[in-house]
Order: sequence, then structure tokens, then C-alpha cells
Amino acid sequence: MRREARAEYLAKYTADFNNPLVPQPTLTLAPFPDLSDWHGCRRPSANHQIDQVSPTGLLRGGAGATFEHRESARCEWRRPGGACWGATMNVGVLALQGDFLEHKEMLRSLGAQPVEVRLPGQLDGLDALIIPGGESTTIGKLAVSYGLLEPLREFARHKPVWGTCAGMIMLARDIGRDQPLLGLMNITVNRNAFGRQVDSFETDLDVPALGLQPFPALFIRAPLVTAVGEGVEVLAKLDEQGIVAVRQGHWLATAFHPELTGDSRFHRYFLRKVAGLPLAE
Repeated sequence: MRREARAEYLAKYTADFNNPLVPQPTLTLAPFPDLSDWHGCRRPSANHQIDQVSPTGLLRGGAGATFEHRESARCEWRRPGGACWGATMNVGVLALQGDFLEHKEMLRSLGAQPVEVRLPGQLDGLDALIIPGGESTTIGKLAVSYGLLEPLREFARHKPVWGTCAGMIMLARDIGRDQPLLGLMNITVNRNAFGRQVDSFETDLDVPALGLQPFPALFIRAPLVTAVGEGVEVLAKLDEQGIVAVRQGHWLATAFHPELTGDSRFHRYFLRKVAGLPLAE
């Protein structure tokens, strides 16, 4: 991302952290096909949503219909000669406040279907969820107002969740103050470790889980992990200042904003390694 675009982003969210909610568009998926008379096939796992039919229509019956699942490819109902149905990755982005649009763009570029989440029912059918950067107090208060806090907590107990910046604060068990949190990850977080908005900065991070090339990390009023407990894997540190990326099972948290860099490696890591979704190479 060009530095001008980053400056525009900073100005936008410095001016007003309490953006009004945007009306939620309707997401329509095609109905799941009736596969009762298919022969020699296995049904897809429950976390796959069907979103399209092949141009030639659903081919039913006959021998040789199979369901293929490969780590490096999309899952498909497939017959010899071509695919009939494709499965999409439905990844929610909490859209109460903050930079959820940038996450949506990154997800879409990787072949996932982003779904804006503002109400509890919009969590249904999701394979994973991202809690974006923004203002953690505002996000927490809006989640309470819209009856989302407990549904989010219940979703996260069973499904992969990634929190960036304010999302890291929402996932933390201890932030040293009282505000609405999910409180799931066994981490202690200093919620405004680097000072005011004008103290935002960009730096290269060594993240072994992503490979040898440093990751360009953008810190905007960023939190910092000051302590980790049992089951937490440290993915990245910022020199001697502290921990800025952690994983605990199917939960991921980063203190910075990967969605603003143009580098998709953290999104790929979340989708493939943390969420176990069939992301294409």
C-alpha cells in the first residue's frame, strides 16, 4: 500500500472512531443439492457452504461421483470429466467499527467469501472470523448493544478467530481494565503500548511461521502482549519491546494491521494453518 493511502487511512480513523453502522447487505447462497441418489460418493463436511452450480447443471446418479478434499485445493463435488459443485470459504469480518473493509478485500483476493457480521444470526454458516482493528472500547460496547458478545464468544470456542490490533485486545483474557471482552486467549495485553495515533509506525518483522522474508508490520495505536500463559505460541516479537503476534490453538492475534500492507501471508496463514481451510496455492 502506498504511503499516501496509509496516511488517508490514519486521517479517516483519527477523525472519527465512532463511525455509524452501515446497512448490512443480504448474502444469498444457493441451496445445498439433494445428493440422496448419488452413487459412490462421500458428503462434504459441515463447514463447507455450496455457492454455485456448474454451467451444465447438477449431474446426478451414475458411478464415479466422488468428493475430493486436498490441502492445497478447493473442495468440490466432482465427476469424471469436470466439477459439478464448488465449495466456498465463508469468512466473517466483524463490521461494527474499524477497518473491516480492508480485511474483506484481502480475503476476496485469496478466493474466500467475506461476510460482514453485525448481528448474531450473521455468524451462522461461517468457517472462521476476523475481528479487525479499530477502537476496542467502541467495538465492545457495540457488541453488547447488539447482543453479539456472548454469540461471538460461543462461536470462538468452536471456530477459528483472528484478532488484529483492537481484535487482539478483544481476544485477551487480561488487559488491566474493565471493558467488554471475549476474554478467550491466555494472554495479558497493554492496550495502548505505543502511545497516541501520531506515534504509529511501520517496521519489518521476523515471523518464522511465514518464511524467511520479513513481514511489513504497520502499528497504529497498537497493543502489546506483556505475558503469555499455557498453550500460547509466540509468533513474532518487536525487538526487545515485547510480543506482537501469538497463536493459541484455533485463535490468532496480531498487534499490527496485515490487511493494510498488501502482503497476504498472514491472511494465508490464518486461513490455511489456523483455520484449516482449503486455500489454493
